[in-house]
Amino acid sequence: MLLSPLLLLPLLALARRFPQQTLVQYCQALLGPMGKIIGLLYIWFFVHLGAIYLRQFTELFTSVTMPETPPVVFSVAMAVLAAVAVRSGLEVIGRMVELIGPFVFFSVSLVVLLLAKDVRLENLLPVMEKGFLPNLYGSIAVVLRYVEIVFLAMISPYLSEPSKRNQAAILGIAIITFFRFSLRWQCLACLRK
Repeated sequence: MLLSPLLLLPLLALARRFPQQTLVQYCQALLGPMGKIIGLLYIWFFVHLGAIYLRQFTELFTSVTMPETPPVVFSVAMAVLAAVAVRSGLEVIGRMVELIGPFVFFSVSLVVLLLAKDVRLENLLPVMEKGFLPNLYGSIAVVLRYVEIVFLAMISPYLSEPSKRNQAAILGIAIITFFRFSLRWQCLACLRK
């Protein structure tokens, strides 16, 4: 979480400089013809990340909830739901997050609390056995998992209150960090010596 502002600060600075443009648009403004290629790479990145999320969702439902159902059913259903949400607009997506978000946050918090008695902190030992540098290299790999923050650069011009962009970005990083921490916490509870 402490290194993630290295990804966030340039995006916020560019959003302030180009308040009415998306990431792809100001790539073209900054880099000219090369910006179009970079813009296409960003579009490919968003499509690729969406495909990864769709696959993860499908795998979750086919392996945990309904293993007898063909995976294509979940993939098509989620893709159609996502298309309807995108067609409805950013505000509808935001309102749904406001509605569903607290339930998800509460359920993850409940899992973390219920697993607290089973956590074995000795699984974290030895701490910094080989010094500080390997931990720094490992944290760079974790920071790269926060790359979804680039989505903020695409929706920034459509925000109704751009002045709250910085607070929303920091809150988003904090929430992502909480969910990643809860996943690690669950892993610590499951590990056996």
